[in-house]
Amino acid sequence: MLILLLAIAVLLLVACEKNTRNFLFGVPSKTEQLARNWMIAQVTDNGNDVTFDYDRYSLNFSEKGEVNLLANFKVRRSSYEYNTIGTWFFLNNHKKLLLDFENNNADGVYHILKLQEEEIWLKKEGEPLELHFVSQ
Repeated sequence: MLILLLAIAVLLLVACEKNTRNFLFGVPSKTEQLARNWMIAQVTDNGNDVTFDYDRYSLNFSEKGEVNLLANFKVRRSSYEYNTIGTWFFLNNHKKLLLDFENNNADGVYHILKLQEEEIWLKKEGEPLELHFVSQ
């Protein structure tokens, strides 16, 4: 009986370590929570709401590590427009997100402030911008 309990415990640890869905509790993994299309809901710059400067900003993540960015926005009087693809990786035990696009100007490392199935909040390293997305 002890061997069976140890085997179950090892299987649970391996499943969690590989970032797969917890089959006993149905809890989605971080990858499953991230892998969807996200639309910008709110943007703050040093705590000030600047969402009105973001005409369009969407990220589409796949479970295979691919990401698409479609964006048209302004930051401090500079305008940006992106339609680029790339890859994503979790860093620092799922606390950060690396986005590496074909257009290197869109690359960045983001602190994950919140990640749920319907909502993600990101803050780019070294910048005061905080991006809040909702699942589409």
